[in-house]
Amino acid sequence: MQIPLFSLRHGTAAGLESAVLNLIAGLTQIGTPVRLPFASAERLSPEFLIWADQQRSVAFQKYPFIKGGMWTRFIEEAIFYNRVHSDGPILFPNYFLPPTFKRHSFSSFCCIHDCQHRVFPQFFSAKKSLWLDLNFKHSLTKAARVLLISEFERNQIARFYGEPCARNCTVVYNSVDWARYTRGDASPRIKSLSEKQYILSVSHQYAHKNTVTIIDAFALLAADFPDLHLILVGRESQNVGDRIGAIDNGSVRDRIVSTGFIADADLGRLYEQCQLFVLASEYEGFGMPVVEAMGFGVPVIVTDGSSLPEVTLGKAHYVASRSSAAVWADAIGQQLRSHRDEANLQQNAALVRTRFSPETVAKAVLTCLTTY
Repeated sequence: MQIPLFSLRHGTAAGLESAVLNLIAGLTQIGTPVRLPFASAERLSPEFLIWADQQRSVAFQKYPFIKGGMWTRFIEEAIFYNRVHSDGPILFPNYFLPPTFKRHSFSSFCCIHDCQHRVFPQFFSAKKSLWLDLNFKHSLTKAARVLLISEFERNQIARFYGEPCARNCTVVYNSVDWARYTRGDASPRIKSLSEKQYILSVSHQYAHKNTVTIIDAFALLAADFPDLHLILVGRESQNVGDRIGAIDNGSVRDRIVSTGFIADADLGRLYEQCQLFVLASEYEGFGMPVVEAMGFGVPVIVTDGSSLPEVTLGKAHYVASRSSAAVWADAIGQQLRSHRDEANLQQNAALVRTRFSPETVAKAVLTCLTTY
């Protein structure tokens, strides 16, 4: 099978990147040969390239590189799709099934991750929303099957595009390759941070992730937990930086650390050593960092909406969507003061590691791709 990598930009869309690379790892574990069309090695994770070079079942195939922003991947994928010859299925991993000017003898599949542009239209331009709708409708009607990453997203597709479109979809969860986070050593900076007491939150800080709510909650808690820090992993947004800077108390402000994008080994170290993982996001098609944290056996507090109760298997601590910073502060404080039930945490970790392992998910993907 083939999985085009044109949509990947290392360090830009970390959730997509992890989902795709973890799936490839799972396919190699079950002995499935994978061909990876790409345009530029510079867009791909150096760690992944080193790993893939050691896998006999993984082969790269170079296609023309189009210089420019994220939009260039649509041209690259279209060029690939109209040139490719294949005796196996092709899975386009990110929303877009390219137009084609010839009839293919193989089956083409597409993964749709979420319907954010329909739920939060205020965060999208009219042009981008129209573009996404056109892509969704094309993929939902032309793909042999569309893969969705949660039952929640299947309901979203039925809601916005109709039940017939939803019937052309199969739910296959994202996989998590926890082994990625334990390869190699963490950097000196992250090792130093991990020796502190800290709450961890990991996300690309879009507005709907509500990172500012976590910052405000931490500010409310800071006096009661004078040694506690808040570590934010992911590309920092302007509103998050502004909210941190607006905290009057300098000692509290200094206990909030925004790391930006970090390497796998660094992220694994932060997951392993944190006192608590929190995510106040209002919308997650899957919520990979939440599952990653659970798999490391740490307590998790998330919102009770979108896919989060589904992918956490009902085993996390939940806060109502759109709750205030005070409500979050209370939930975090209660968890920090309570006895940490290690046996239960490890049991939950085993459950999510089994459900979302690369091998399990790869088998589900392969079943879908060979059935339709």
